[in-house]
Amino acid sequence: MTDSFVHLHVHTEYSMLDGASRVDDLMRTAAEQGMPAMAMTDHGQMFGALDFYKAGLRHGVKPIIGCELYMAPGSRFTKGTRGPAGDETMFSGGGRSGKVEPYYHLIVLATDAVGYRNLMRLSSRAYLEGYWYKPRADKELLAEYADGLVCLSGCLGSEVNQLLLSGDREAALAAAAAHRDIFGADNYFIELQDHGIDGQRRTNPDLIQIARDLGVGLVATNDSHYTTRADHDAHDALLCIQTGSLKSDTDRFKFHGDQHYVKTADEMRALFPDHPEAWRNTVEIAERCELEIDFGTHHLPRFTVPAGWAAAGVLRLVHERAAHVGRGVRVELGRPGVQLLVPELAELRGGLDDTRLLGEALGHTAPAPRVGDGIFVRAKRLCPVRIRAVAAASSERPPAKSARPAESG
Repeated sequence: MTDSFVHLHVHTEYSMLDGASRVDDLMRTAAEQGMPAMAMTDHGQMFGALDFYKAGLRHGVKPIIGCELYMAPGSRFTKGTRGPAGDETMFSGGGRSGKVEPYYHLIVLATDAVGYRNLMRLSSRAYLEGYWYKPRADKELLAEYADGLVCLSGCLGSEVNQLLLSGDREAALAAAAAHRDIFGADNYFIELQDHGIDGQRRTNPDLIQIARDLGVGLVATNDSHYTTRADHDAHDALLCIQTGSLKSDTDRFKFHGDQHYVKTADEMRALFPDHPEAWRNTVEIAERCELEIDFGTHHLPRFTVPAGWAAAGVLRLVHERAAHVGRGVRVELGRPGVQLLVPELAELRGGLDDTRLLGEALGHTAPAPRVGDGIFVRAKRLCPVRIRAVAAASSERPPAKSARPAESG
């Protein structure tokens, strides 16, 4: 198995308008090639994680859940600039053309349930706190959520490679050292790629030396964006759709060559014959990834009430606030904690007539049109006691301020 290979940098159809590989096709290809595992590393999000995981189980290939994070150059809270095409301050020599982006790329992989949860938190907070053209994380977030994760240094769009391409090797070494210190030397790997791109051939010797200087491992990846070599042209058309370009445009965003596919183990070994540890480490990393996702248990988040309050008491306060805004909410309680959670779920689905009033009273949601009846149906299935909330018009005057409810538990 040590002479096999595992793809650890793979984009699926969930890398919107950038990845052309369907999840099931990827896992089928990995199984046909005798690969023991495969990772999913879509851009900035994990939307395809469960589909990918289930596809792996169907085809007998271990699914590794990861993400290619967008990293802010500094703080995720700092907004930058987006340079014009031809500006070489970022993504220089990458075999691609297009706008210069205010972020770097970094690969992280979940090794267990802790890492999976941390990866979800990283992705979510990148959206909530660091969004600037893309959902961006930063080193502060990496340090907070490093447990259970393996980090790969990234493609030519990574911080390390971009610094190397700019001629600043010391800064590149410092950037790699910072990632090593965050994840630990055993969990940080310098990523080698070779798609026939000049920038990669310029940076790979420096990357190998940086790995030696820092005492970290090398890992070979192929930054797959389509499944077979024959899919290159279709993927190129997909990029044109993404950017609103024509294939005949000479200055559009595009990939160099036709090598970003799921190569066989023999093809990957042939790229780095002098560094067998780079492809053997792909298997070693895969063996460390033992994430098991439980589909037989409902995983509702817990609604946290303020200290000294009980869920039923908070719901009573909801009644008062609902009357204050001119509407009444009549609630039959089965599990108050679930009832309080429902408005948050409703917000994600656009709001329902009954849940919307609870949400408004709690300050969670704004009025929204009715879009379906899934939220309470799900809540009823989850609770042994039926939960029912009925919105009713109310002309009650705002109630007098009441003392804090005294319930406990």
